[in-house]
Amino acid sequence: MSIEIAAILRQITLWFLIGALIQIPILVLRFAWRKAGSRAGNLAFSLLLCAFSLNLIYHLFILLKIFQHHPSLLYLPVYCTLAFGPLLFFYIKLSLFSNYQLRWSDAKHIVLPLAQIAYFFALFIQPIPFKMQLKRSLISPFYGGMEMLLYIITFYAYLYFSWRFVRFRKKQLRHHTFSPAMRQARLLNQYLWGMFILFFFNSTYIATDFISYDLMHLNLHALPGFTRLGELSYATLVWWSCLHGWRLWIIDWYVSHRRKKQTPPPSMAISTDKHLYRVFF
Repeated sequence: MSIEIAAILRQITLWFLIGALIQIPILVLRFAWRKAGSRAGNLAFSLLLCAFSLNLIYHLFILLKIFQHHPSLLYLPVYCTLAFGPLLFFYIKLSLFSNYQLRWSDAKHIVLPLAQIAYFFALFIQPIPFKMQLKRSLISPFYGGMEMLLYIITFYAYLYFSWRFVRFRKKQLRHHTFSPAMRQARLLNQYLWGMFILFFFNSTYIATDFISYDLMHLNLHALPGFTRLGELSYATLVWWSCLHGWRLWIIDWYVSHRRKKQTPPPSMAISTDKHLYRVFF
């Protein structure tokens, strides 16, 4: 890849990351105060977007070489890859089953994310010379080779179990094709399939980086554009999640607008449901 193409790819990546980061605060506030759907599910989606935004900051700092120019910011606790899977899982589960009450046993899902944040915070407060001599470790479960494997394995696992919940819910509602609950299940199913496809590309990049750097001791990041591919593959996940949020916002607005009109007769209500289904699905 030529230097010119690498420079163009860098600019595309920069604006792609910034574009995703700008959307997130709006959607976080929207879902934190969203009345439709499950309150707990909406909060889980807001937290998921927050976690995505923190990692976007991490990628932006690498792209803009902020860590190199300001070594005091090394190990800033914004790297939280292990939180993506649990937050996505609880967003799906709590949205589908709004009556579900969180239990103490659910705390096991936040052990790794909290430990990862604590790990980065502990290193962040260390002296600059100490932080500068640290390297990415193969055996570290929070930043390094093992962390990459944990991220890939856990995220795929949470995607799978989230999809199982959606499939189970759709079977429960198979006789209520045009019900709001079924529409929600279909929306979440589409969101999960998009995440699965996009994460395949992101995980392929991560696996390539792990094998080359940690096992073969080849630094592919020295190649122009290689790091950008990882940042773009991650940013597409965030963009897809943002588009999912905007889509729900538009549907909420449309449904609210329809409800403000005079309540139609029962025969018209069925027609309205079918119309909503055709518009958004």
